[in-house]
Amino acid sequence: MLRRPAPILILALLVSLAGLLWFSLKSTDSQSVNIAHAATGPACAIPSQLPRPQAEVADPAEANTVPVTGYTLALSWSPQFCRNRKDDPDQATQCRASPAFGFIVHGLWPDGQGRNDPAWCGAAAVLNEKQVRSAFCMMPSPQLQQHEWAKHGTCMTQDPARYFSKSAELFNALVLPDMDALSRSGTTSFGLVAALSEANPGLDINGINVAVTEGGWLKEVRLCYDTSFKSVECEEGLRNGDRALRIWRAMK
Repeated sequence: MLRRPAPILILALLVSLAGLLWFSLKSTDSQSVNIAHAATGPACAIPSQLPRPQAEVADPAEANTVPVTGYTLALSWSPQFCRNRKDDPDQATQCRASPAFGFIVHGLWPDGQGRNDPAWCGAAAVLNEKQVRSAFCMMPSPQLQQHEWAKHGTCMTQDPARYFSKSAELFNALVLPDMDALSRSGTTSFGLVAALSEANPGLDINGINVAVTEGGWLKEVRLCYDTSFKSVECEEGLRNGDRALRIWRAMK
């Protein structure tokens, strides 16, 4: 004759299973949070007062509404950009931030065939405060946001929220290497490419381009995507050879 499990035993089993389920969900949540914030690094403090961006209108001769053949996500190395701009009031929101920014989104650029890239494809309304704040932690300059939306975003969509949302989706999906350690290691441009590729198996190693200053300092990383935002090999003209890479470190 089978005995029914004692009620206290059933209760203990249920509590144990609930605990395991909670731990599993908690671990998954923590991992998601870490990945989502991997690109932005230290906590981003949005200033209580932000300057309102000014409208940007290009010369009609600069407008280029050719078909989009792919995209480039340009990531600016903020410590290098801010190296000599800390006293520039126009760059205050980015270059006087504490903690200092690391990589930020310079822009998401629609590409055209043979580097004949689309630009200034339509009228761009001035971004409102809510839109500026929502994009600030990946692009901490209201005027840069306006410029990128007007010049590049209008060639992708008529909705600025969609443009910045896709930029954030690509940016926040990245796991970035320890740039402080790379800076001290005497790395090369390919060393940075390899570190990015290892941390992000979904990135095509030939779809990562490193831009440097004339003095060999890291300026920008550019990631190439197709029209469905899958990482692909960059066009021949975007690739560069391996060279010694110097990385200006962010101030703690």
